[in-house]
Amino acid sequence: AADCTTAGSYDSVVYCSVCNAEMSRETVAVEAPGHNYVDGTCSVCGATSVLTDSKLVFAGSAGLSFQDYIGIQLMFQNSKAKNYDKYYVEITQITPEGPVTTISAGAPFPGYETTFTLFEQQIVSWSMTEQVTMTLYAEKDGVKYQGASITTTVEELALEKAAGYAGNDEARCRTMVDVLNYGAAVQIAFEHNAANLPNTKLGDLAQYGTQTQPEMTAENTTSGSGAAKVAANNISLQDKVEFNFMVKDTTLETYTPKATLNGAEVALNYTDLGNGYTVVRVAIGAANMRTTYTFALYDANGNVASKVYNVSAEAYAKSLLTGTTGAAYVAMMQYGDSVASIK
Repeated sequence: AADCTTAGSYDSVVYCSVCNAEMSRETVAVEAPGHNYVDGTCSVCGATSVLTDSKLVFAGSAGLSFQDYIGIQLMFQNSKAKNYDKYYVEITQITPEGPVTTISAGAPFPGYETTFTLFEQQIVSWSMTEQVTMTLYAEKDGVKYQGASITTTVEELALEKAAGYAGNDEARCRTMVDVLNYGAAVQIAFEHNAANLPNTKLGDLAQYGTQTQPEMTAENTTSGSGAAKVAANNISLQDKVEFNFMVKDTTLETYTPKATLNGAEVALNYTDLGNGYTVVRVAIGAANMRTTYTFALYDANGNVASKVYNVSAEAYAKSLLTGTTGAAYVAMMQYGDSVASIK
């Protein structure tokens, strides 16, 4: 049988009335009738119609954020949200492996919680030239509305902003140039899409980037001891700059990991390796490359039960300047220093 959007068919067959032998057979197509929308919802299959809404627009243009990740940001004015039952953004990033689509419900914009909802797409360090499309949708009484859509890349946004800052805000211009140089260095180091580097279109803007190698003097240290063990620790430049602490799953059943920055506890992420170990990840803010993070495992009474690790991205970078990834760590520190200078 046909449904609302897919054609169907049936066979028209003629049989002998005496012996029931098949005399002829013809396939007859049945056209899809289309949806029967009632108040925006199909009465047959329940699908909702998608209508264009010119009032469903983002507030301002796309921006960039430099936290423990690089992000493309868009905002929606909360006063407009009152006209809908719900609203969200569909985000599609075109990658060398194909398009990846996610749905974002957004979050209150810090400092403007009652005014704007912030939608943000995290961009991995080596994907600054890969296209991101962010499309605003809303629903009201079962009807789906499509609003504004913005397609951009970190490269495009950084180049645009660098050109605007050049000559009048050199610190911010330097940050935009340094982030593109950082992305290029990571792509080269990890042999990812190296034919399309984000800093190839800088032109005269290249002079605003950091030209000298940052001084790196920090040391990673450990102190104390305990029954709880950390199997290994290192730093990663994958989708974020992160400290990685590998811990046995059985250890995590008894002891609790905790990381602090300037005495304040920071969020942890966990990745189960599936081999009896979990990697506990500490994301490093772009402006905190030179700041020391403290990591340890704690028992049920809140007492330190392992070595205490005092680590910084600066110290790791200093130890990794040789080899194929050395330039990526130099660029990481240049980018981090640039972000710190404008915070």
